[in-house]
Amino acid sequence: MKMFNIIYRPGDHLADLLRKHHITDNHLAILIFADFELKKKASLQSEQAEVTQLIHQLSALLPKAVIAGATTAGAFNHANIEDERIVISFLEFDAMQPIGSSYPLEKFHPTHMARQIKKDLIVPETKLLILFTDGYHTDAHLLLDELSRLAPHVPIAGGKAGDGLRFKHTSVFFENKAFQQGAVAIALNGDSLRIHQFYRLNWKKIGKTMTITDASENIVKTIDHEPAIEVYRRYLGHDASAKLTEHGGSEFPLLLKRNGMVITRSVIGQGEDGSVHYAGDIRLGERVQFSYGHIPLIFESLEEDCQQAATFDPQGILVFSCVARKSLLQKNAATELIPFARLATLSGFFTYGEFFHLNQQNHLLNISMTVTLLSEKNVSSNLPATDTSSLNIPTDRQYIRIVKALTNLAEAVTAELEESKQQLEEQNYLLSQLLKIDGLTRLYNHKHFHQALEWETKAALRYQRSLCVGMFDLDLFKEINDTYGHGVGDQVLIELADLIKQSCRETDIVGRYGGDEFAVILPETRLQEGTLVFERVRERVASSCFSVHQLKITFSCGIAQLDPSQPNELLSTADKRLYIAKRKGGNRVIAADE
Repeated sequence: MKMFNIIYRPGDHLADLLRKHHITDNHLAILIFADFELKKKASLQSEQAEVTQLIHQLSALLPKAVIAGATTAGAFNHANIEDERIVISFLEFDAMQPIGSSYPLEKFHPTHMARQIKKDLIVPETKLLILFTDGYHTDAHLLLDELSRLAPHVPIAGGKAGDGLRFKHTSVFFENKAFQQGAVAIALNGDSLRIHQFYRLNWKKIGKTMTITDASENIVKTIDHEPAIEVYRRYLGHDASAKLTEHGGSEFPLLLKRNGMVITRSVIGQGEDGSVHYAGDIRLGERVQFSYGHIPLIFESLEEDCQQAATFDPQGILVFSCVARKSLLQKNAATELIPFARLATLSGFFTYGEFFHLNQQNHLLNISMTVTLLSEKNVSSNLPATDTSSLNIPTDRQYIRIVKALTNLAEAVTAELEESKQQLEEQNYLLSQLLKIDGLTRLYNHKHFHQALEWETKAALRYQRSLCVGMFDLDLFKEINDTYGHGVGDQVLIELADLIKQSCRETDIVGRYGGDEFAVILPETRLQEGTLVFERVRERVASSCFSVHQLKITFSCGIAQLDPSQPNELLSTADKRLYIAKRKGGNRVIAADE
């Protein structure tokens, strides 16, 4: 294959340019990346007409070529960033066949787009799908997710169209049609093509790990159960958070892990309800941290990435990079392109969200730079190393070491604080449980049993449900203590507590009421059903031999059902019936007054 770019200006003679580069339309894909002049107050229609006219000329000269494109926030021509210009990239293949199509949003919902793309373009030999969507309307997240499900083996390169940070309108193009809402795609099909992809991020995490506790699509309402905007104000300060959430920006994006991949989400605005809006989806329950970009650290791994690319020996390189990366790097934005452009012709553009494929899953990224290497030749094993010595990368080694050390210090302190917080939470939980539990029997204690009874009574009254309570008392327990001592008595109480709990249902609430007296709450249970439950418990206890001295134990039980007209009498009624059972000789369940 071969790949080359031209910068197109209205009035250029395309036929002369094509002859100069010996371009034919066999196995040809043409990508058009248009960035219009900011000072030029052109309408959407005039901008689209300018590109569609260009496509019409190209189609007349190269009728077999597949042509697609997008508006951008700056296009790439080798190592140059072309603002307010149109870059045309020609990808001419030896044997690989490109095919493409367009998918307007008015005709296809994003999930339907994915299904139609699968039907129209993807075959077993598909090596790459080049995909562009508009920047504002099409839900790229849904589209990518459905493509992951339908064609997990197909890598994707591309991104969301831009409009030079004017934030007015974007367009995608296919053949001689323009779409303000929709997607266009080109599939590269054939066994001859080799591709390799990687992405660059290098934003550093900082601060504690937080949890998304209320979110929908790209809108986060709460983080750690606190309004998202308040989290920004507390950790970043009022001025910085106001600038970030009111105007958007790449400073301090949220960093998270998803499907084994580190991704970021940059802020694009805030809602009146205290929510924060992001340039990509964030899911409920995801764990996030603030992150920051530092230019020397961003370039730190550039040499290794270039060596990786050189080993592949590409014939063409497609790069799609987030416009937020451009905003932060400013005059250094082209520095990342230079070493790759030395390997092969490089093309692409700054996006409003770039697409990437990893582990059979497609991702919508922010702030990243994605690199796709293409070649139809066999890779050589004796490739020269890539020279990065003249890149003029800001690499003050001492300064980088200081920044890395401070970052590591912040991470270590944060990790220690989070570990201490987790230990404290665990200890508080254990303490709260101890305050509820009887120390001997491990059942709920008298205080918590009354609290549980109050909650269950209110719920039963509110939802008009039945509720029963049973009161237990051991028969002749004083004789056990007097004969064998209190140690044996305690062991009997422990074993009896286990028997009662095992004999009751999981939803039942069992407590030690005091001394040798126990109580059980049976939610959503009528008196007749409750009597059967307690009879089952009584029979199991009466037939058991306790481990100490093979003692045989029985108990008396009184049971009552909640009367909505006298809710406060429930426990006293059960207690009164308990003493009726005792007077009648014990070892029985009483469910009615005398």
